[in-house]
Amino acid sequence: MEFEGVGIKIATMAANILARQFKIKFKDYYSVDISPDVHVRRVLKRMGYFNGNPTIDQIIYKAREISPQFPGLIDYSCWEIGRTYCHKSKPDCDNCPVNDECAKKIDRVK
Repeated sequence: MEFEGVGIKIATMAANILARQFKIKFKDYYSVDISPDVHVRRVLKRMGYFNGNPTIDQIIYKAREISPQFPGLIDYSCWEIGRTYCHKSKPDCDNCPVNDECAKKIDRVK
């Protein structure tokens, strides 16, 4: 966050990539948060974790609640599900890996 032009999404995404893909060891992982982008927001909302439109802070705190030891651990999964299955309109629920656990709180686009 200390770099000019880097916001919460890029900062958390970079930390997650270092930890998960490059296997960089951190002293602790509870400070490595989820990247609150549109896909993550949509997946968590549709799964029933939020009513209404969650704020960035609400998304981060919910991820900390779901995975307290490493909140960023669920980041890539939520992003991939949102990008691949949980589309803004016409979600592919039948093929989604979390279909059975999802509340399917879908705002119908008119």
